[in-house]
Amino acid sequence: MNLLGLPLAGLAMAGALFATEPTPRVVTVSASGDLLVHTSLWESARTKNSFNFAKQLAGLKPALDADVNLCHLETPLTKGPPRGYPIFATPIELARGIAQVGWHGCSLASNHTFDLGQMGVAVTWAGLMRNGVKASGIRISPQAKKHATHELPNGVKVAHLSYTYGTNGIPAPLGKEWLTNLIDLPTIRADARAAKAEADVVILSMHWGNEYQEAPNESQKRLARRLLADPNVDAIVGHHVHVLQPAEVLHGKPVIYGHGNLWSGQGPWSGHDGGQRGVVTELSFEVENSGKVKWTGGQYTPTLVDPTSWKVMPATAIETPAWLDEACLAIKETARLYGAVFSPDAETKAHKCQPR
Repeated sequence: MNLLGLPLAGLAMAGALFATEPTPRVVTVSASGDLLVHTSLWESARTKNSFNFAKQLAGLKPALDADVNLCHLETPLTKGPPRGYPIFATPIELARGIAQVGWHGCSLASNHTFDLGQMGVAVTWAGLMRNGVKASGIRISPQAKKHATHELPNGVKVAHLSYTYGTNGIPAPLGKEWLTNLIDLPTIRADARAAKAEADVVILSMHWGNEYQEAPNESQKRLARRLLADPNVDAIVGHHVHVLQPAEVLHGKPVIYGHGNLWSGQGPWSGHDGGQRGVVTELSFEVENSGKVKWTGGQYTPTLVDPTSWKVMPATAIETPAWLDEACLAIKETARLYGAVFSPDAETKAHKCQPR
């Protein structure tokens, strides 16, 4: 008995009835398309003595409001003279622009990773890290971890891994194959297992697919099925093909096969229809106290490059009359490819071009 005259066992049972499960912690992660820095882009950012990319990227800020924002930087950075396609050398000042617009990390494994050799890998890694942006997909020593870890104030940790199908036939220096990550199923599984041991949510960035093809190929589909069946992988975000590829859910987890070009010199004017269009996807996860992770949905923001200024922004923000039809098409196409998996953001949902 206690002071209230109730049996102790009865109090314990009453307490159990009113006990509640701890609230899962929530984390959001955004991913976006290729930063494919053609000559027109860095020329538009040129100043008297340097480069300033802030005005070209600033329009993306409203879309980059997740807890962790991840970019895909396809082209290596340089302190020397910049170059465009086919061997890219992007001004290192872009690293500051990436940080200013709100990205926390970038995937770097791509077919252009070795355009500037080992020095390009080192300069790119250092340029991003100096600006507080964590690099994934390249390393500067074989002892470095393959995953980048982002820790949030609520204690949730997000690990980011990045892989590419190849490097345009440019090999890594002999004995330094560790400089970047190539797609290999057993290796990715082992890397994801190591990342999961230290983090709650594990995101894979995959540089894959057939360029300019909207449909994912069989290799992409097969890899997605096998990787999302792995308990150590929570989502896959894809890049490389320069046009939008669809999203789907496998084993209760999302795969975005291709985010298109976020910022590039490609578009209808260069014979690459769809190369002007991209998307920012935001993924939401719940992390239970047991460590179990559940994907709970997300939203998408269609993006478009305006070639009159080389600014990239949500398609809903396009004001140049000549590109309003392209903006409308971007909104409709993104809804077609992503609407079954994600919801449009508020501005897109309210836009006149959004399918009802």
